[in-house]
Amino acid sequence: MFRSLKNYFLHFFIPSSGNRNTAKVLQTDMLGLAVAILLLINFALKYTLHHQNNPILGISMHITADTLLEDTNAERKKYGLPTLSYSPLLAAAAQDKATDMFARDYWSHFAPDGTSPWHFFEKNGYYYEYAGENLAKDFNDSNAIVNAWMKSEKHRDNILQSQYSEVGFSIKEGVLQGRPTVLVVQMFGTPDKNYVAKSVPQNQEPKPESTQLDQVQQNIQGAVIKKPVIDMQAMGKRVALAILAILVTALAIDMYVMARRNEQGRVTKTYVHLVLLAVLIAGVLIINPGSIL
Repeated sequence: MFRSLKNYFLHFFIPSSGNRNTAKVLQTDMLGLAVAILLLINFALKYTLHHQNNPILGISMHITADTLLEDTNAERKKYGLPTLSYSPLLAAAAQDKATDMFARDYWSHFAPDGTSPWHFFEKNGYYYEYAGENLAKDFNDSNAIVNAWMKSEKHRDNILQSQYSEVGFSIKEGVLQGRPTVLVVQMFGTPDKNYVAKSVPQNQEPKPESTQLDQVQQNIQGAVIKKPVIDMQAMGKRVALAILAILVTALAIDMYVMARRNEQGRVTKTYVHLVLLAVLIAGVLIINPGSIL
């Protein structure tokens, strides 16, 4: 049995006369199968998303507001800055911004008609002295998002802005510009004390916006997150990575063996390498690293 497994491995990964001096994994039929699998995964992801009443990609199961808040405050602590408190109003504003981006299909701080991020602050009754916004999409987990923001000067400046005192997050799945994705909106703010003071007569106690806050909290609590039976996005990326790893390994072995045999002129045919490159590109498109704005 061990010998048969060894021969099987040699046939698939080592160039020899038995496989026409080209590892079986790198032959046209196997590369075609790899391309077909990657395309099938891509189709399955899009089909699943477009044929569910409440599309769930499963990515957002690994992204939480708690972790985003924890990581954001951890970065602030490194620089001796006070931590940010979580604001339900900012969370509601962030949710409205994410919903608007999906509804009007744009990836920008400003909507196509020029609507600014500050519109969503005011819409949710958050009157600010200072405000800011960070955006992210296509990430798999909270830590990666905050790390990406910290590597970008403008996003890092928002996270480390000493004048901010509060923050809110939205994590929303949907289709943006023809691609299934998860949008993460981070909104920073500092309430405008002058606005509150002008709005409340001196002889009257300020009335808490309990109705609005209660409604926001009910919406958050009422949004039941259903974990998919099969996490298609995570599974698809794992399969794509496995295929890419196998092909790259086979290609490296192929080139090494031919070099050892002093048969550089018989290195696997150029067209096979070109097909392999196409497979690699297809895999990268499926894996699609996250982006920030």
